[in-house]
Amino acid sequence: RLVTVFCYLNDVKEGGATRFSQIDHMPDVQPTKGKAVLHFPTTVGFDQDRRTEHEGVATGDEKWLLVTWIWMHGRTDADYDEKRLPSLSSDVI
Repeated sequence: RLVTVFCYLNDVKEGGATRFSQIDHMPDVQPTKGKAVLHFPTTVGFDQDRRTEHEGVATGDEKWLLVTWIWMHGRTDADYDEKRLPSLSSDVI
């Protein structure tokens, strides 16, 4: 993976922060609706950068995320090609 992006889809009242525990003095990222986090999980030489290891802090609430990655090489799976999946509705784009 070259880039990881995640976006919080809801506010979380208690806990649920994202912690980058390998970075000294990095504050926890509090989950706030619409907030996005972008990080680069590899070095310039494409080696894994352990500083980007992260974890979710426990929460008593629900936390919803949208996550996507940008890969160095294509990662398509023919089984999930949208042309092969049934349409949910005729008005869905």
